[in-house]
Amino acid sequence: YPLPLAFTIIPPAAPSFRKYLAELEKLEAESDTFLRWNPNLLIISYATPANLLRWQRDFDEMEKLAAGDKRILDNLSRVRYNLDVTTIAKWPYMTKEEQAGFGELEKIIARAEAAIVTDAVQKSDAKKFPTAVPVRIAYQHRGADIYIARARGGKPLPRSFAKFKTVHRIMPNRNMRGLDKDPDAPFGLCNRGNFPGIRHWFQLRDFDPKRDPRWVMKPTALAFSERRIERNKTFDGKYHYYSLGKMPVAPDSQIYYGVISPASSFEMGQLHDPKRPNRLFAFYVCLAVDPDRKWVKLGELVAIPLDEDAKPEAKTGRDSRNAPDEFV
Repeated sequence: YPLPLAFTIIPPAAPSFRKYLAELEKLEAESDTFLRWNPNLLIISYATPANLLRWQRDFDEMEKLAAGDKRILDNLSRVRYNLDVTTIAKWPYMTKEEQAGFGELEKIIARAEAAIVTDAVQKSDAKKFPTAVPVRIAYQHRGADIYIARARGGKPLPRSFAKFKTVHRIMPNRNMRGLDKDPDAPFGLCNRGNFPGIRHWFQLRDFDPKRDPRWVMKPTALAFSERRIERNKTFDGKYHYYSLGKMPVAPDSQIYYGVISPASSFEMGQLHDPKRPNRLFAFYVCLAVDPDRKWVKLGELVAIPLDEDAKPEAKTGRDSRNAPDEFV
């Protein structure tokens, strides 16, 4: 949920800002991916650690040039929010050496949170509408909270995952609403909703511009339903990890859980490698189910890259029946 750009930045910071904006527009025009209405910032290919660090240093210099002018500094803060949130989103995908160049993560988070407040105050008349500012702040936070929680790191994964060299942890994204706080969830946030009443809880969702409708839904490689929980005797309200099988990913791929309203999804586009588009990933979903079957809580999705590719003739649900069983 990026804040809108502020176009009232004037000299002496203006030349540097115009250069920054022109570079972004050029890189975006050259990119083969783009942000949809519910954006996944992780798929911005040109937001590399090197570029992010260079742009952060550019903003440090712009703020020095604008020192003493609160209006310009506030506008710079609002623009820098987009850069800060993207940096926070990319943080778990950086090496320790790359992270060190940015300084302390908490300072970046604090600056982004301050920008949210600045933006809310500028847009709202606190005297006439006293609730407007906190409402705007809460609204903006719901987009940033997921990235902040993931960047800070969560609880350790079960030891069963220790044998894997590379593990990607993906938090749920809920349409039009923020996540629910839950201290038991892997990252302290979850998507909590009613117990589903459908056969397949999870769907693989891909975007195909050649089809109508363009969003294509199909069950995950390893079907998941109420029976899986019954078989493992995990109707206990605690978080457990269940296999969803092996699948390749595309730039717009999602694991979609459409039985909670608003719907929830796990964005997977950041895993896509255009040089190896058919690479398989093993997926495990972390969820908790109420013993009385009233609610389900989604905690995270774990993706493990495999050294094998999907067969061209393979169909979802046919080639992954031998995927590892769930970690309980």
